[in-house]
Amino acid sequence: MQGLLIKPETSEDQDVIYAINHAAFKQIDEAELVNQVRRDGHIALSLLAFLNDEAVAHILYSPVTTESNPQNHTVWGLGPVAVLPAFQKQGVGKALIWQSLEQCKTQGISAIVVLGHPTYYPQFGFEPANKYGLSFRGEYDGEAFMVQELVQGTLASLSGAVHYVPAFER
Repeated sequence: MQGLLIKPETSEDQDVIYAINHAAFKQIDEAELVNQVRRDGHIALSLLAFLNDEAVAHILYSPVTTESNPQNHTVWGLGPVAVLPAFQKQGVGKALIWQSLEQCKTQGISAIVVLGHPTYYPQFGFEPANKYGLSFRGEYDGEAFMVQELVQGTLASLSGAVHYVPAFER
C-alpha cells in the first residue's frame, strides 16, 4: 500500500494507540487491554501503521505459554489488531499483519496463535489450533482459535492449553 509506514510504538504513541483501539472496536475493552499488557511489561511487539504521517492502525503481540513445550519454543499471541474505521477494508490491516509476521520470523518466534475470525486469518497462514492439540479456554477450541508455525517442527512439540498473559484473563 503506497504511503504506508509501519514502525514500532514509542512511549509518545500510547494515547493514539488507545484512541485507535477504542475507535476500531467501538468500546474501551481492547484499548484498556493494550494498556494493561503494557503496564504489566508483557508487550512482545507493538506496531503502528501510518498513512501520510497519521497513525491509522495498531497491532499487538504478547507472549503465551502452552501446557507442553519441551523444547521451549517462543510462542506469541496476536491481538488485538485495530484499524481506524475510516481506513478499514483498504488493506491497512492486512499490510500490518503481513509485516508483523515477517518481523516475528526475523526475531525467531516459533509460532503465533490468534483468537479471531476463522475466515479472515487463514489468508495469513493460520490454521485451527485444535488440529495440533492446542486449546484455549475450552469454549474457543473450534476454528476461531488458530495457530501459525513460523519455525518448522514447532507444532509437533506443542500441545495442551494455551495461556495468555494475565491481562487477557481479567
